[in-house]
Amino acid sequence: WDVITNSFSYAQERSSQLGLQLLTSLATNAVIGDEKIDWITSHIDRVFVSYDGVSYVQDAHRPLVSGKGSSQSVAHTLHKFDAAELDYAIRLTVTSDQVGLLPDSLEFICKNFHPQRIQAEPTFQIGRGIDAPSVETEAFISAFREARYRAKLYGFDFNFAPVRLDNLSNLVCGITQDSFGLSADGNVTTC
Repeated sequence: WDVITNSFSYAQERSSQLGLQLLTSLATNAVIGDEKIDWITSHIDRVFVSYDGVSYVQDAHRPLVSGKGSSQSVAHTLHKFDAAELDYAIRLTVTSDQVGLLPDSLEFICKNFHPQRIQAEPTFQIGRGIDAPSVETEAFISAFREARYRAKLYGFDFNFAPVRLDNLSNLVCGITQDSFGLSADGNVTTC
């Protein structure tokens, strides 16, 4: 947490000295306490939340260290973000065994929260997902189309990062833009 707050203070000071506008974003699992939520809503411009929708999907994908589900904690954070009118986006991870539940998860998000953006990504066979079965393309497309239809009923846009017609690019990160990322251990990255 100190890396985030100290880096923010430094960036704010330097951008002020240089006459630059500082725009900050944060990626999180949103399992955070109220004091940190309050700091985020008053200091960070945009937040990207990993959240998979209905509780049984979220809890299966993203359990707490204790083994209990994280859905209630994340929902609490999202409600606080909504109350503060924070600009945040939700990214759902779609696994092969849960792909059919994507439309229900998306609808759950639309009914309960107010993110500015929602997107879904199938699991990738890297990191924790190295041994996960691949999501079948046809199943993902079908579930995505149904979820996108439901999103429109609630007035939300729903996207899949590689298919963004408003952003013609072969990249899904900020590597070619004036941005960088800071990892939890303080390392700087462009993607």
